[in-house]
Amino acid sequence: MRRLFKKVPITFWTLVIIAFCAYLVFSEKVSPDTTELDTLTKILTILGIYFLAIQVKKQTRTSQVSNEYLNQSNFKFNGFCIENIEGANPCLCSEHSEINYNECFDIHWFNYTQIGKLPAKDVKVILIHGDESKDISGVIKDRKIESEMVYNGDEHQFKLAPHAVPLKFFNTRKNGRFYILIEYKSVYTKIKYKRIYSLGYSPTIRLEDTPKTWVKSIRYYNLKLEHIVDSESISWKEIIKNFWYKLLIRIGIKKDLDIYEWLIDL
Repeated sequence: MRRLFKKVPITFWTLVIIAFCAYLVFSEKVSPDTTELDTLTKILTILGIYFLAIQVKKQTRTSQVSNEYLNQSNFKFNGFCIENIEGANPCLCSEHSEINYNECFDIHWFNYTQIGKLPAKDVKVILIHGDESKDISGVIKDRKIESEMVYNGDEHQFKLAPHAVPLKFFNTRKNGRFYILIEYKSVYTKIKYKRIYSLGYSPTIRLEDTPKTWVKSIRYYNLKLEHIVDSESISWKEIIKNFWYKLLIRIGIKKDLDIYEWLIDL
């Protein structure tokens, strides 16, 4: 509800106060011949100073947000030990050397690099298969990689346990899609961001083969940013929708969570 009130223009509240004071005077609730009028005048003066201070603060905030949007955190994706994401595939550490020195047996799905000027705080990256997008409530915790702070030029590996993404979603007869969900907060303005990227893939094994792992069985193509939402510019409609979704979950009517509902939960 607090976010809803923040969306209301300061001019609206000013008009409400003026209308209320006019009502008091013209309905003779306040007598012009008493000290009540002086008191009302003082209250209006204090409110005027208060609203002026808020307006100045809002103008400063607007300038900060404009600078934020120009220099905000951004992300580039590439394969493990490959410059681009297109043509890459999930792989293991040991595939690039004969000896697995760090004894890492996780699947390396991709790397991401922060290429924006401003750092990102409390970064969370989640990998979802397209067939799970209607309900991600049960997989978010197991598919999440977190970083406290990510600066410009920082590169991070996104890796998961071998069976974190079930093979039941693998179909050798058609292309598939992953969704990369990224959530982070600006250090500069405290604005919270959420992004959804789609990452297409195609099978690289024969139609008659039974997939045993995602490793070397698919090849990525066509990465694109599907949605981006932030807590500063989120619309009234989305705020109300999020409030409604949370209410349904709280009273037990709704239990699932799709990626769009995750997106607007800011």
